[in-house]
Amino acid sequence: LLKLITIIIEMASGSAALSVVAVAMAAALLALCGSTEAHTQFGAYNKTCPQAEDIVFKEMTAVVAKSPGLAGSLLRLFSVDCFVGVSQAHNPAIYL
Repeated sequence: LLKLITIIIEMASGSAALSVVAVAMAAALLALCGSTEAHTQFGAYNKTCPQAEDIVFKEMTAVVAKSPGLAGSLLRLFSVDCFVGVSQAHNPAIYL
């Protein structure tokens, strides 16, 4: 799944609009993976901060529009803990 998401992001890196779509698709795929102990599912902050998802989406869209090459890097940054489920303190080799 991570490889598929990475391929989608890399294919879209030439176009800001495609990068935004790719990041949205990646976020949806990650949400389908299930949740960890953290709030990694859609709607997790509906009661405490109802606009959180909209704010994050708008900001990430703006960031990727300015620098489309960041889409893949951001995906890798957020997916390491989701898929691996460890912190650097537990296994520093995961970040090499």
